[in-house]
Amino acid sequence: MRWRDGEPLDISSLAVAGGQSRATAYRWFGDNDQLLAEVLRSRTDDLFETARKRHAGEEGAPRIIGVLRDYIQHVAASSRFKELLDRDPQRVMTIVASGAFPNQMHVISLVQTLVEEELDSGTIAVSGDAYTVACAMARISEAFLYAGVLAGEQVDLDAAIATIRPLLLSRE
Repeated sequence: MRWRDGEPLDISSLAVAGGQSRATAYRWFGDNDQLLAEVLRSRTDDLFETARKRHAGEEGAPRIIGVLRDYIQHVAASSRFKELLDRDPQRVMTIVASGAFPNQMHVISLVQTLVEEELDSGTIAVSGDAYTVACAMARISEAFLYAGVLAGEQVDLDAAIATIRPLLLSRE
């Protein structure tokens, strides 16, 4: 809730708000980066679940693309996330797009689940296994979503979706 309200997100403020010592809060949550990583993973789960519900009546590539598009559009539009990214891009990129934290693998897992569901129902085909396709989709999304931070380029989510779409072949 503190994240959504724009309040500071650090162990010390949580300890004070919860009537705990800082030492106890650090034992529970780890350091500030671990706390932020957990909050961002939780938000990712919420966003994916909302997008899955929004596209529940679809199947195949349109369903996967719809869920992924909704997710990256929400991340791109999040003023709270933009604020964090602008303030400390290296920290945020380390948390969301590196192996230092489980966040990137979590997104890949969520996308992989979508791909596997559609493969199992026979609505798509992919050239490769579901994990590899999910990795490619997640990393392409990141490349376009974080283009401003990574390369000083304009964020182009439509280009991300256009690049991802051919990875999902319709079954006819």
